[in-house]
Amino acid sequence: MATANDDLVLGGPGDETLYGYAGNDTIHGLQGADLLYGGVGDDSLHSGSGDDTVYGAAGNDNLVNDGGNDLMYGGLGDDRFWLGDVVYGSSGSAWGGDGDDSFVVTTTGTIYGGAGIDTLVLV
Repeated sequence: MATANDDLVLGGPGDETLYGYAGNDTIHGLQGADLLYGGVGDDSLHSGSGDDTVYGAAGNDNLVNDGGNDLMYGGLGDDRFWLGDVVYGSSGSAWGGDGDDSFVVTTTGTIYGGAGIDTLVLV
């Protein structure tokens, strides 16, 4: 569980709900079908190998699909999405929100930019 400071939060092998709260947090879901919540701050959220749901919330967040078919929601701020993992063959869907968001797609996936000036990079 995170605090109001900058925290590192690591999940385990099961299905978990992990919170970042305030601060610039780094959260790794690892295994299982996890729920990751960044909270306030510029967070780095890594989904892990399960089919995860990731919420960036406020701040300029990095949302990274590290395997599995994830749902990622950026929220407020200028967020960066890394969708698809070539090694694991994962994909997923990403919703940008109101900021100027960037999407890097390396395999397959669905993106929804939302308001703002968004950038799409296909690798």
